[in-house]
Amino acid sequence: MFVAEQGEFPIIETKMDFRRWSWPLIISILGNLLFFYVLAYIINSKNEELKTTTVLRIVLAEQKVQTEQRETTKTVSVKKPKPKPVKPKLEKPKKIVPKAVPKIQESPPPEPVVDQLIENWETVEAELQENTDVAPQIATKAVKPVPLFKLTRQPGGIKGEPKYPEHARAMGREAYVMASVVIDIDGSVIEVEIVESGGDEFDEAITQWLLEQKLEPGLINNTPVVSKIIQPFNFVLR
Repeated sequence: MFVAEQGEFPIIETKMDFRRWSWPLIISILGNLLFFYVLAYIINSKNEELKTTTVLRIVLAEQKVQTEQRETTKTVSVKKPKPKPVKPKLEKPKKIVPKAVPKIQESPPPEPVVDQLIENWETVEAELQENTDVAPQIATKAVKPVPLFKLTRQPGGIKGEPKYPEHARAMGREAYVMASVVIDIDGSVIEVEIVESGGDEFDEAITQWLLEQKLEPGLINNTPVVSKIIQPFNFVLR
């Protein structure tokens, strides 16, 4: 620093020291920049919050409007016009003219045929009496046996057992035979069929023995009917 002499204007001469004022200046600039950056960040965040709140408000308002519209559509009912009643047309009754009924010619009464039927029955009865052994079998075979589940009493009454064939006994043979037996209304056996054979000797012995039996016929409400049973036979040596 230089000072002027007396009688002259004072002249101050300064030397600017760059080191003294450069760092505060830089710090102030950086502080200002940081302040403006923070201020800008705060303003931007507030703008984003405003945007989100406005969007949410818009969405909620739209949902509210939609729900109100749905409720109004449910509550409002469309009134359909009632159909007008249609009056039925009354037709005039037609006159019914009775038709003429044709006269029925009376046919002559039929000639009596009772005498002819009696004569035919006498001839049939005479033929049946001549063939007493064959006629009942022919008459009953034409009738089908009644199923067992329809009977009120089951047929049966088989007593005893057929004779063991002598030849089969001598040979030491045993057999199991199953026979189908048709029983007439009087209990006589009219048909024998071997369902399961045990050999010719055993089948013949059972068939002859059953045809000689007198059994109990099946009943429907105390009325005898033709029926059929399945009877097993077991030939075992003792």
